[in-house]
Amino acid sequence: MRFTQITIRNMRRSPTLTDHIREVSEKLETQYPRITNCRVAVEAEGHQQRGRDYLASVAVRLPGREIVANRHPGKDPYVALRDAFDAVRHQLEAPSAGFTQENARHTAARRPGAASRPAAA
Repeated sequence: MRFTQITIRNMRRSPTLTDHIREVSEKLETQYPRITNCRVAVEAEGHQQRGRDYLASVAVRLPGREIVANRHPGKDPYVALRDAFDAVRHQLEAPSAGFTQENARHTAARRPGAASRPAAA
């Protein structure tokens, strides 16, 4: 990963939060080395006296593709970040699994008893 852009809105920038974001994004990069860029935004909504909700957004760029995950309000910015990074990981894993309808048909045809079923068109 070339760099991680971190945006914090409506709250003080915390070195702990920033370090956490960098750690998680670096870990993501080691798992998926094709990532070229990562943008992370954390935003506080609401009033501090009544309790704040935190929104997290993570966008990663790969060659020819961008994946974005936004997480709705939560009471803890770390939980919102965890959920957003988990959603990105889930999207990154989906195409790497290579699971398509055609692969599903071939896999089903190899199962015992599948020969008696007609192949789907």
